[in-house]
Amino acid sequence: MEMPNDHGRYYALCIIDYASRYKDSRTLTRKLSSKVAMAFEDIYNNPNSLLNWPVVLKVDQDTEMKGEVTILFESHGTRIEHAEPEHYVSLAFVNSFHNQLERRLFKGM
Repeated sequence: MEMPNDHGRYYALCIIDYASRYKDSRTLTRKLSSKVAMAFEDIYNNPNSLLNWPVVLKVDQDTEMKGEVTILFESHGTRIEHAEPEHYVSLAFVNSFHNQLERRLFKGM
């Protein structure tokens, strides 16, 4: 997977379906709500994906999960829950997947 970068920073949107534990990710060129919304659309509108639009989406407090992302998920009837600041245990699966992905992508760097 080719990782775009933004002044030396690399970004990826990582998601996990809690029921099936199915994982997916998309690289991001920037951490903007519009870019994150496009990545979510790419994942959930992919006919080869095992994922359907969720009923509940749990996200962190970062600003890129607001704005266009909120509008997108509300249009699909999804309720968004924000993890409480400094209490990211509820996002442990995603954080673990993110760390695994990072180790695999940057193994030789």
